[in-house]
Amino acid sequence: MPHMNTNILRGFFDGTSQGDPLHYGVGEILFINQNHQYLLRYALGKDTITRDEFTSLWILLYTSFHLGVKRIQVLSDSKLVVDWANQIVEVNVPNINYIIQEITLEMENFEKTSYMHIYKELNEQTDNLSKKNITIA
Repeated sequence: MPHMNTNILRGFFDGTSQGDPLHYGVGEILFINQNHQYLLRYALGKDTITRDEFTSLWILLYTSFHLGVKRIQVLSDSKLVVDWANQIVEVNVPNINYIIQEITLEMENFEKTSYMHIYKELNEQTDNLSKKNITIA
């Protein structure tokens, strides 16, 4: 596992939907420094946007930890997920409870985490990334 420095790294995540019926995708960006970043994107098929946004946070935390990140600032335009991560709201949706459990376990791997809600305009790069793998058949 590569060792990252102890600076707080910034990570962005987003989920998106397109088409009828809806198809979903997620995107994550982890900024290592001004010149280096990890870009991740996945198509998740037919799903719900809430599940996709929680899945996107899970992927970002999992990847960051396995890259050796110890401190991370997470930013997203998903107010529900950010408020849940900041323990402002509870989420009890049966089809995502297992994802929430996995995220909670991933959170424990970090020395420091912070979660911040941003406007969609500030998350445009991640939003565009989340749309790239969606195939509408």
